[in-house]
Amino acid sequence: MSATDAPLPSGPQAPLPGASLRWYPAEALFTEADEPPDWVIEGLVARSCVTEVTAKIKVGKTHFVTDAIAAVLEGRSFLGLDTRETGVLYLTEERKPTFREALKRVGLARAKGLTILFRGESYELDWDAIATATLSKAREVNAQLVVVDTLSDWANLEGDDENSAGAAKAAMRPLERIASHGLAVVMVRHERKGGGEVGDSARGSSAFGGSADILLSLRRAPTPGHPTRRCLQGVGRLSAVPPQLVLELQDAHYVSLGSSADVDRAASRTAILEVLPNNADDGLTEHELRDRLGDDVSRSTLKRALAALKTEKVVDRRLGGGPNRRAYRYWRIDDVSS
Repeated sequence: MSATDAPLPSGPQAPLPGASLRWYPAEALFTEADEPPDWVIEGLVARSCVTEVTAKIKVGKTHFVTDAIAAVLEGRSFLGLDTRETGVLYLTEERKPTFREALKRVGLARAKGLTILFRGESYELDWDAIATATLSKAREVNAQLVVVDTLSDWANLEGDDENSAGAAKAAMRPLERIASHGLAVVMVRHERKGGGEVGDSARGSSAFGGSADILLSLRRAPTPGHPTRRCLQGVGRLSAVPPQLVLELQDAHYVSLGSSADVDRAASRTAILEVLPNNADDGLTEHELRDRLGDDVSRSTLKRALAALKTEKVVDRRLGGGPNRRAYRYWRIDDVSS
């Protein structure tokens, strides 16, 4: 019998390495899985999870995150998503004057429940020690959300460190430890210049995203004439993460316009109603509508939009248009505003 086949010795003995590890039978995990995630922001930020928020420089990462925090502190919805009211710890790389402006912009000038740590005043401690102090402070002020903006600065990643999988994992471990204590963690990172798909677009090693539970990417929306629109794309290990939302900045706060398809439908509807006359005698056929709308609305989108508007009794139609007199003419009903 080889040494590896020998039975473990019985009787009093020194504890084996790892004796304090906690092992779970599989059925216990499924019992826990029956419970929904403990969302701080539905679909975006959950307790015991790490959310990564990425964007290019000056796209509005901090504005987006502070706007979300303002909603959490008041327990009101954010982007139409439910939130859980709780205190927040914010670790910022910014200096006091600029961060003060960021808070004022979203109405947090006199916020209660928000506690801030500045990187410029924390250089005497390493990242692991700062994370330990953050856990202690969270218990003290009853905060369930921790924001780290940006992770590379707080973890002191310099030069090519961000590209190293080992350095990335080391930077993520303190965040994972914070999350393991039941706190929600949001880490902010920069996107690389070339962008890419969510999960691949962030600067540096993919080990950062691989260690996170929810990945959110904030980008400028590809809609000419709307400079304040952003596209929020998400992927994650939890099914409630929204794959895409189009956001618009209104009165310094982000609002959700829905998915890109929702925005396209709304734009098409507006364009159609602006072109349609409001009387039957001047009604337009689909062909005439396409000529007037140009490339703004595709043929299939036009058909779907007209059918929906007809169902909603916003638009009416009748036969009698075109060379063969068998095409429908459409008009906007008088007493319905466009």
